[in-house]
Amino acid sequence: MNNYYVNLYDDFFDEITLRTLDRKLKQIEYYDCPTHKQKFKSTNNWPGLRSAELIDYHPKISEIILQRLSNLYPFNTKKFIGTLFAHYRFDRNKENDWIHRDPVDTGVIIYMSDTNLKSGTNFYENEDDDIENDCLSIKYVKNRALVFNGNKPHAPFGSFGNDIKNGRLTINGFFQSK
Repeated sequence: MNNYYVNLYDDFFDEITLRTLDRKLKQIEYYDCPTHKQKFKSTNNWPGLRSAELIDYHPKISEIILQRLSNLYPFNTKKFIGTLFAHYRFDRNKENDWIHRDPVDTGVIIYMSDTNLKSGTNFYENEDDDIENDCLSIKYVKNRALVFNGNKPHAPFGSFGNDIKNGRLTINGFFQSK
């Protein structure tokens, strides 16, 4: 596969940072897609609930995340622009997941909820592939980060839970070189 990569980092945050983020992410407000579009003038579609953009609206949270990313991934070797969101998906959202590409150089997904090995992210050769024909499947393990080519087709699988207490929480990052 040309230009295909997924870098996987287990134990992405240290325990103290992970507990701090868990607490902070539970305190912020989340919006469904129509409300998010109206409030923040966003144009993307997605199932579940999403936070406001963390860099602009929750800079202390984004600072923790970006500092850790820059320790592992050479964001500092290029000039990047990017966005970060916290995103909940629930069991009821499973049918709304689809194979897609992110229009960015680099995508980031950090799994924040308790480990659920029936959930995760699949990567595909083509966007037209059947959702069952993945090339690479990464399981949902708490505190695991994926850094990947955002242009490669991918899709979440196995969303779980029914509210923010037990749903599938990820931190999603979208980075583009200037």
